[in-house]
Amino acid sequence: MAEAAQVHYTVRRYLKEVEEQNPVEEPVHEQDQVSTTDPDSTYATKGGTPARLGYYDNYLVDNDSCVIVGVQATEMPVLRGSL
Repeated sequence: MAEAAQVHYTVRRYLKEVEEQNPVEEPVHEQDQVSTTDPDSTYATKGGTPARLGYYDNYLVDNDSCVIVGVQATEMPVLRGSL
């Protein structure tokens, strides 16, 4: 276990390397309805609820202190696993 605890670079560097090794193309969502006030929103449904225009919320939480340290709103994916 001591080997797994050794860190030789920062999280930022690690994430950059992961992104470089696994490039992701932005998905293209075709939709029939487009909001006139917020064209970046996506028409989607979740869990059998009625479809609506909206975003998917992504939160980064510090579990030790229970504090939200980052928030990012992205287009709602057609399938949750496509993010």
